[in-house]
Amino acid sequence: MINQKKTSDRSLTSSNSGFTLIEQLIIIFIIGVLGAIAIPSWLGFIYRHRLASSTGQLQWAFKMAQSDAKREKTAWQVSIQETQETQQTPKTIKFALHPASIPPVQLPAGSWQTLEPGIIIDDKQPNPKGKLETSLRKINPTTNKVTTSGTMYRTLFNYKGCPVYFPNDECTQTSLQALGTITLNHPDLGNTKRCVIISTVLGVTRIGKENTKPNTNDRYCY
Repeated sequence: MINQKKTSDRSLTSSNSGFTLIEQLIIIFIIGVLGAIAIPSWLGFIYRHRLASSTGQLQWAFKMAQSDAKREKTAWQVSIQETQETQQTPKTIKFALHPASIPPVQLPAGSWQTLEPGIIIDDKQPNPKGKLETSLRKINPTTNKVTTSGTMYRTLFNYKGCPVYFPNDECTQTSLQALGTITLNHPDLGNTKRCVIISTVLGVTRIGKENTKPNTNDRYCY
């Protein structure tokens, strides 16, 4: 009787002190399911934050270049380029504020700032209307002249802070070509996009987002 009582006590203690194998497997399964649900949502939140932060940085850069141009009474620009050091490393977007008299290739390495990791320029595929969502002017980084090829973009402000096509243009010479949009996205966010738009001939900038319908320029980020 004494041995049976001891055995019974040990069994009761073992049952109360932990989980059975089946219970442990069920808990692991539940944790796995919750993780599978939560991790993508958390990553999406991080990517959207990086996208918003990056568009905010570019808008700040545009305003600073405009302010520098007015203060120093000479044309300033923001040069923007998407780069990738190796096939194994993610693409990054770098930008620099500088006088238009200095070609981007001559800028010190410390002049360049980097946007949030994983953010890319939306300029690879035309939208359903056949337009690229990024419409800023491309430039040759060696000559700082407008070109139709390459990977470097710029937004240029004359000495009065007006967006212009050429550094010596007056505000009255501002055209639609001097305005433009740069659109950013993250490869894992689908159609979630943000853009910085120079929307008026006075250089007013604003941030836009992806819409389901195009605007009058046949672009969806506005």
